Amino acid sequence: DEGRMAAVSQTRFRGLIARLCPLQVRGASLAAGASLATETAAAAAARTTAASVARLCPSRVLGPRPRARGLKREPQSMVRRRGLALLSCWVLGGGGSGAHILSAAASPARAVDLSKACVHFAECPGCSVATQLDQPPVLARARDFFRSECDVADVPSIMGPGTGWRTHAKLAVRGRAGAPLIGLFKARSHEVLQIPQCAVHHPAINSAVAELSALMAEARTSVYDEPSHTGLVRYLQVSVERSSGKVQLALVCNAPPVPAAAAAGSEVAGPVAPRGLLPLLALLAERAALPASVWHSVWVHFNEERRNNIVCYLPAPAGTSRWLLVSGPPAVRERVHKRVFAFPPFIFRQANLDAFEGIAREVAESVTEGSRVTELYAGIGLLGLNCAERVLSVRCSDVNPNLEDAVGAALEHLPPELRARMHFARLDAAEAMGELSGADVLIVDPPRKGLDKALLSALCAARAGGGAAASIEQLCYVSCGYDALERDARALLAAVKKKKKKKKK
Repeated sequence: DEGRMAAVSQTRFRGLIARLCPLQVRGASLAAGASLATETAAAAAARTTAASVARLCPSRVLGPRPRARGLKREPQSMVRRRGLALLSCWVLGGGGSGAHILSAAASPARAVDLSKACVHFAECPGCSVATQLDQPPVLARARDFFRSECDVADVPSIMGPGTGWRTHAKLAVRGRAGAPLIGLFKARSHEVLQIPQCAVHHPAINSAVAELSALMAEARTSVYDEPSHTGLVRYLQVSVERSSGKVQLALVCNAPPVPAAAAAGSEVAGPVAPRGLLPLLALLAERAALPASVWHSVWVHFNEERRNNIVCYLPAPAGTSRWLLVSGPPAVRERVHKRVFAFPPFIFRQANLDAFEGIAREVAESVTEGSRVTELYAGIGLLGLNCAERVLSVRCSDVNPNLEDAVGAALEHLPPELRARMHFARLDAAEAMGELSGADVLIVDPPRKGLDKALLSALCAARAGGGAAASIEQLCYVSCGYDALERDARALLAAVKKKKKKKKK
């Protein structure tokens, strides 16, 4: 599942639970948001037009509204799934009981039938739902949960374009020299299915993969053989820069890391690249020099591990590097809401960056004005940096060891007075518990497994009246796994009920 997943088929969500205070629950709304419109390859090469994600506004009140310190208006929130977006807003807060619902300003659902829109649908494991993309099975689960646990009357959905939205993809490479196969693994196997006309890929990705396949065949590039752990190119990662329509390519190779000094050189592959890759790199350099080239840059990633991880995040041995820039700029640049970010290939990037831009906007407008914010699982701070104008300070942390340059580039685009409010630290969620002290607002964007146990325990303890997270009054929860979102939500609700029981006694 580290390969390309379709707009509505996967089990992953991007979610947000936006106000968390002690006692009260506010409801939820659900929206779909594959928000990158399909275009021709020529139009995409010029510029990708981002489709807007529907904004949320307060709606029907099912109970008394809690008052939050410094909050000027009702918090808004969005929860995105790849291709779908779960818009939700909880409040455990402020005394009293009851619930509110925040409903979306509905946009018309697009009538997309992926079985007709994509020639690969019948075979491809990436897409399992063909029609009624705005009513996936998991929506029924979300409605049941929020209705039964939070007294929410309904969870409406909003549908954006179902095709052409994916601007970031990881694909497997198998086959043989002279005849590479590039695509997704078939269901329950490591046999590659080629998807040259994938309907959910941005057109530039399909164009780039087709050209790369032809160049690999011409260069007779060695490809990976899994049983024997031999061969060279095993995966590739492609990312479209939305403003130019050009593609950043990372070739994942079965080879050990290279000397760090050589990798740090400017656009010099030279002898540090695997010998068997040099003919392909020469052909890519020729194509990249053409005026209408699809290529933004070319990287090589060295992953000699036998694991299934496409990208190897294990520390490289001292004095070596797992990443080599061969040609082009080191990072694609993307404006996400109000901020400009640099994305080298070793920084996590959303597959549907347009939809996530809507989430960043909603989080920024939901945080309490004048608050102190901590963001865990922050990456390069897509969410935290977009809050800078409204708050006193933002402390971001993430475990990725490669963030320094990308974070520095993002901070450079901030005015000095906002830059002074930002602080970054390389910490995992457990190590970052100290960052919670004194914070009013906590933003979390965990992996699909959900919150770390220590963090969830601290938040539950805070709801029960103490602990490391005692100062947290507002929680913005961006989830990439609905099961984890619901599990963590149940734990927080249970902590609230426990506190209410104690008060009654």
